[in-house]
Amino acid sequence: MTDIIKIVTAGDIMALKKLLDTQPDDAASQALLMKQNEDGMTLLHLAAAAGHLAMMQELLSRGHISLSAQDNKNRTALDVAKEKGHQAIAALLQTRMEWLEGDCLI
Repeated sequence: MTDIIKIVTAGDIMALKKLLDTQPDDAASQALLMKQNEDGMTLLHLAAAAGHLAMMQELLSRGHISLSAQDNKNRTALDVAKEKGHQAIAALLQTRMEWLEGDCLI
């Protein structure tokens, strides 16, 4: 099985799409999207840390991914994006969070 954590870290959007699109059902895709590394970082954390804006957009388009999930250092993906100086990713996450809060979906 292909490692989704490596795919996201590398920013390989085509490999991510292929992996998710070949899952037998939505539950299997969602299970992959919830993966974490040994530091508790979610796929959003990893994309934020690496500065992969297009990967972040693809992940967010795939469904129910937690914007409030924290890694082992109690950081959200937004915190990581800010720490790494990835302003476009931080702005994307902030906008998404505000939009969700406005619709009472969090």
